[in-house]
This record gives sequence, C-alpha cells and structure tokens, in this order.
Amino acid sequence: MDVIVDRVAGLDVHRDTAVAAIRVPGKRRGSRHHETRTYPTTVRGLGELGNWLVAEHIELAGMEATGIYWKPVFAALEDRLACWLLNAHHMHNVPGRKTDVAEPPRVR
Repeated sequence: MDVIVDRVAGLDVHRDTAVAAIRVPGKRRGSRHHETRTYPTTVRGLGELGNWLVAEHIELAGMEATGIYWKPVFAALEDRLACWLLNAHHMHNVPGRKTDVAEPPRVR
C-alpha cells in the first residue's frame, strides 16, 4: 500500500542556505499549493525555517545527504517534525518536478 503524505517539504541544503519547497492542500478541493523559501543556515535562520514548516503543519521533510551540510538542518528540525535523510544517488532518477532554485555564483 502506498502512503500519501498530505503536507510535505523538500529541502535543498547548501553550505550557506537551505531552500525549502512545501506542497500542501490548496483552497479548492483537489488542488495543491506550492511555496518555496530560502533561509540562511545560521541558528536563527534554521529556527525560522522550523517555525515556518510547523506553521504550515508540515508532516514530513525530506533532504538529500550531500556532504556534511545536512547535519545542522536535520538537528534543528528532527524534534519538531518527521525528517527523512535521503541518498542523493537514489534521488537523481526519481520522476517529478525539478524545483532547484538557480544559485548565484559565489564570489571568492
């Protein structure tokens, strides 16, 4: 049996930012609402990210395990909602919408 999660978030975690895309039921029956926000990966930024996800009644947040950058994000959210840590290699070929936000070039 497939389990369908009604209120879900996908996180794209980088060194300096965490991009969160949520998908929740829309106002019309059968519709879905999508929203994407970017937060800094500071203690304050991750707190704001957690507050937003809790305010939206998100049931599950999934993120890719890339490098070490996922660790503080996971730690900030795991006590507040269900978090899944996903293997990036397995996620590469999953069908669906690609929601990456274009990253600005880094200035060194």
